[in-house]
Amino acid sequence: MKSSILITAFQRLIPFKIKFKNQSRSQRLLAFLVRWYIPNYLSHYTTVVGRSIYFPNAEALEKRHSAYTIAHEMVHLLDQRRLTLPLFLLLYLSPQIFAIGVLLFPWLGYEALYFLLFGLPWPSPGRVYLEGRAYALEIALYERCNEKYNVESILEIFQSSGYYYMSWKRKMVRKQIDRWTKIITEKSDPILNQVVITFESCLS
Repeated sequence: MKSSILITAFQRLIPFKIKFKNQSRSQRLLAFLVRWYIPNYLSHYTTVVGRSIYFPNAEALEKRHSAYTIAHEMVHLLDQRRLTLPLFLLLYLSPQIFAIGVLLFPWLGYEALYFLLFGLPWPSPGRVYLEGRAYALEIALYERCNEKYNVESILEIFQSSGYYYMSWKRKMVRKQIDRWTKIITEKSDPILNQVVITFESCLS
């Protein structure tokens, strides 16, 4: 499947742009800030920022499996619209986002430094929820196209530095993936079902 065909189809669901990290100053700055725990942020990760999907580079977009990645990111884009961007970001970045309290409450003096504890790699139920939906859909699409997908590698991702150790419990992640897989099979989630239908329409 050509990625351009899929992108055009998905853009009918929600307007978005395809951009490339190696051409973005803001993404290079972000890569510098997170380099100590995601050293390959620029070269290995596709990221949604607002209404833009950032691939590492143009070559990454042309790779055979980029269609599945685009579908994954579509779940995030549609979830942003469903939840509103502020709530989506709060869920995705919690609890680490609360570390910003050290800047918001300077009148607390040294006690404001306690907010920095939120910046530690605590589990993030919100991030697990949002990524669980997207990865379950990606797995389902691989299976529908009769391609193999290493589910165990996904479970490892949820416990890796790439997602800032968003889960400490592998079994819990597996249950999340299985739950969303069942929902996809039952076609009971409007967003996931919409992405599946659009993806499959581009296969024919």
